Amino acid sequence: MHGIHLSALRIQNFRNFIELHVTDMPGSLVVVGENGVGKTNVLHALRLALDPALPESARWLRSTDFHDSLPEPFGGGAEIRIEVELAGFSGDATAMALLRDALVPGTGGEGVRGRITYVFRPRVTPLGGSADSAIKRKPGAPLGPDDFEAFTFIGDDESRRAVTDIRRYAGVRVFGALRDAADDLRGWRRSPLAPLLESAGVPEATLSLAAGEIEKAQRRITTGPELTKLSVDITARLNHLLGGRTGLQATLGLDGSDASLLLRSIRLSLGVGRHRPVGENSLGVANVVYFTLLLEHLQRQRAARQLAGEMLAIEEPEAHLHPQLQRVLFRALLREQPGMIVTTHSPHLASVTPLTSLVVLRATSAGTAAFTIGPAGLSDAEVRDLERYLDVTRAELVFARGVILVEGPTEQYLVPATARLMGHDLDAYGISVLNVHGTDFGPFHRLMSADALNIPHVVITDGDTPANARGVTHAGLRRAIGLLPAAQRKHASKLRDAVVDNQDAGAEKELRDLCTAAGIFIGEDTFEIDLLPAARDPLVAAYQDLLSSTAKRHLFPADVDAFLGATEADVREKTRKKILSRIENRGKGRVAQRLAERLTDSALLPSYLTDAVERIITMVAPGDADPSAAGITVG
Repeated sequence: MHGIHLSALRIQNFRNFIELHVTDMPGSLVVVGENGVGKTNVLHALRLALDPALPESARWLRSTDFHDSLPEPFGGGAEIRIEVELAGFSGDATAMALLRDALVPGTGGEGVRGRITYVFRPRVTPLGGSADSAIKRKPGAPLGPDDFEAFTFIGDDESRRAVTDIRRYAGVRVFGALRDAADDLRGWRRSPLAPLLESAGVPEATLSLAAGEIEKAQRRITTGPELTKLSVDITARLNHLLGGRTGLQATLGLDGSDASLLLRSIRLSLGVGRHRPVGENSLGVANVVYFTLLLEHLQRQRAARQLAGEMLAIEEPEAHLHPQLQRVLFRALLREQPGMIVTTHSPHLASVTPLTSLVVLRATSAGTAAFTIGPAGLSDAEVRDLERYLDVTRAELVFARGVILVEGPTEQYLVPATARLMGHDLDAYGISVLNVHGTDFGPFHRLMSADALNIPHVVITDGDTPANARGVTHAGLRRAIGLLPAAQRKHASKLRDAVVDNQDAGAEKELRDLCTAAGIFIGEDTFEIDLLPAARDPLVAAYQDLLSSTAKRHLFPADVDAFLGATEADVREKTRKKILSRIENRGKGRVAQRLAERLTDSALLPSYLTDAVERIITMVAPGDADPSAAGITVG
C-alpha cells in the first residue's frame, strides 16, 4: 500500500497546458521533460489545489497564467481548472473520514477516489442569469480581472468548498529547486529541525534547570575583568556616537540562557570522530540532511495521526548530489516514501525510477502533453524487463526529443559523426544515440512506442546476411520483423521466406521498404563490413592508428583488399571473419573513434545510415532541417 498519493491529474488552460490529463498514477511520480515544458507549472498547479501554505491571494491568477492560445483570457471569460484525485487511503479510517465529502467513484483498482478541484473563472453572468453568487452584467459587457473568482471544491459538488482540513492533513508540500539547505538549517523559522525539536517532548523542568546552569556559566565568563572592561568600552563609544547622555548600557551574555529559547540554540552536527556543523559539510550532504529531517517530521506526524498523508513535491532534488548518491538516495525514497512527486533533469535519478512512476512531458502543437507507460498495457514481467535496461546511460532516452537506437559502440560513435558530415548537430535537435549493447531492441521500442512514452525513434541494425553460428541467414531482416506493428508481421515473414529460400530481390526490397517506413534501417552485413569499399582508406588508417608495431601494419589492409577482391564465397567469408576479428581485438569502439575523426564525406557511409539520420530529424523537426523547428534555440 502506497499511502495517500496522487492518482489522477487534469489541468486545463493553465500556462503550458491546454488540456493535460494523466490517470492511473502510482504512489510516487517522477516528472521529466526539457526546459520550459511545464514541470514547475505542474507543481504550481498542485499547490493551487492542495498546498495549505499557499496564501489565498496567490490563488487569484493573472492573465499570464492562461495558456497562450487564449489571447484575451479575461475579456473572453476563459476558465482555468485543476482537478486532482487522491488514492491509497481506503484502509485508513482517519483519511476516509476526512475525505468523505470528496469521494467519487474510482476508475482504477480502488473503489473510490478523493477529488479536489481548483477553479479560476468569471463570477459574472449576463443580465438575468440565475447564478446566486454571480454579479449581473449586461450582455456583451467586457470582463476584467475583478470579475473572476478563485475557489476550490471537493467531490462533484461545487457548493462544497471547505477544503482547509484536507489541505492541512492530506495536502501537498512543495520544495523549489536550488534550495540553500545549509542556510535553512542554520536558522529556526525554515529549518525542518525546528518542528522535530518542538515535538521531541523535552520536559520544561529540564529546560529550566539547563537555563539556570547556563546562566551561572555566563556570569562566570561575563563578570570577569576582560569582558567587563569590553562592555564598558562599548557603552562609552555607543553613548558618544549617540550624543552623550542616552542612558544606554551594553552588556555581554551567552545566547540561549532563557529556557524558552534553549531549543532554538540547538544545532545539528555531523561527522565521524570530529563533528562539524551541517553548514561546514558539503552542499550535497546538507541537502540529504534536509530531506532526512523533513521525512522524519512527516513520519512522526503520521504516527501521531496529525497527518493523513501529506505529499511531498520536490523540484530538481539532484542539485549538489553526485551521481552515486542520487541513485542510492532516490532508489530508496521513490519506493518507500508515499506520495512523493519529483521533477528532474537527472538521468541518474530517472535510471532508478520505477517505470510506472515515470511521467514524460513533451511540447506539442496542442500544448504540453504527458505520457506514461500506463496505456501500453505492459505486464509486470515486461515492466521489470524494461527497468533492467534503463541503466543510467539508456535513461537519457526519457529526456530526448528523438532517439536513434544502435547495436554497439561502432554506430554509437559514427552516427553523430555522420550527422555532422551531413551538416546536422544531433544535440542541437535534442536527439540521443543510444547503444543497446546487442540486438534486443524490443524493450526500448515498446517503451518509446505511441502507446507508452511516445518518443520519436529509429532503429539501425546490422543485416547479418551471412549465416550465423545457428545457420540463420538474413538475421537482421528477421530482427526487424519483430519490431514491426503486429498487423504487418505475417506478410513481412512471408517476404523474408522468399528472400531466404529463393533469393527474391523484389521481396527483399519490399520488406526493406516496409521496415524503413516503420523507422527500422537495416544494413547488408555487419556495420564495419558495410563500410567497404567506400570507406576503405579511412577504416584502414583508423585501425593502423592503434597499432604499436609497424611491422604488422600491412596485415589489415591486405585482409581488406583480399576480401574486396575475393570471388569465391569461402575465401570472402574467411577474410571477412579476419577483418572483424582484428577490429574486435583492437576494440570496436576505439577503431570507430579514430574512424569518426578521419571521415570527411558522408557519401563514404552506407545510405541506410544517412537515411536514418534524415528520418529522425524529420520526425523531430518536421518540414525543416533546422533545430529551431524543434523549438530549440542554438547558440
